[in-house]
Amino acid sequence: MVLKTRNRLTLAVLFFSLFSIMAASIIFIQAVTSNQILPPPLAANISHSSIFFLKYSFPATLLAIALLILYVPVTLFLIYVNFEKTQASEIVFFILFLIGCLTELSRLLNPLFGLWRSFSTFFIISNRFVLFGRILAPLSLLFSTLMNEAEQRQDIERNLTVVIAVAAVFAIIIPLDTAHITPTCTIPWAYGHLFTGIFALISITTAVTLFLKAKNQDSKEMLEIFTGFILLCSGYNILTAAYNWGALTAGVLLLATGTFRYLKSLHILYLWQ
Repeated sequence: MVLKTRNRLTLAVLFFSLFSIMAASIIFIQAVTSNQILPPPLAANISHSSIFFLKYSFPATLLAIALLILYVPVTLFLIYVNFEKTQASEIVFFILFLIGCLTELSRLLNPLFGLWRSFSTFFIISNRFVLFGRILAPLSLLFSTLMNEAEQRQDIERNLTVVIAVAAVFAIIIPLDTAHITPTCTIPWAYGHLFTGIFALISITTAVTLFLKAKNQDSKEMLEIFTGFILLCSGYNILTAAYNWGALTAGVLLLATGTFRYLKSLHILYLWQ
């Protein structure tokens, strides 16, 4: 993929994310003004700690979703400014990761107008988008690590298609438990523990691959990329599951710090090449 095409893709996703956020904000404001926000019921395994930062908070859940969504256009803008003339194949897959983050917007709509009680087609489709994003995000980061060799850079479009297709197929075929909604405004999906384990394995594989590359190349920048990945991946996973102010704070700090270190080190690495 040539730089011109990648920059156009970056701008296209940036403007689409801004439009989506604007549309969702209008719907959210309408729901607030009409008192049509219905929090999901608490699950038995949710912490009922008396400590303020650790007990369940519906506003903290909504803010965690909102910040994860706002993270997308901010990061895309930084990518466009800093990588406009840098041929880094990892950036294309990182844009896919950001698209995965953007799908969390569908989760923000679930408590509006009691949508989670409707069992409508829109409700089901919107939650399949969330599942699509949850699969797309770790796969994108894995491919950004495995497919950054010189011989693989010629097939970026093919690899992007593979990642998107795999995420889409599984998001379509995995059954959803539409009779329940979690306190974090998601629908449970079948084999949830199995897929959580698979996602964890994908993240571990990505981290190990980055670490081995850093050691084999004796590269300080690669080691920083590895550290940045660990932080941003941890922040992303915490924010997608955050339901209290403590998790929200930790997730934001980890995601912001990890993204900064990851992108900064990636930029420095390609400047030397």
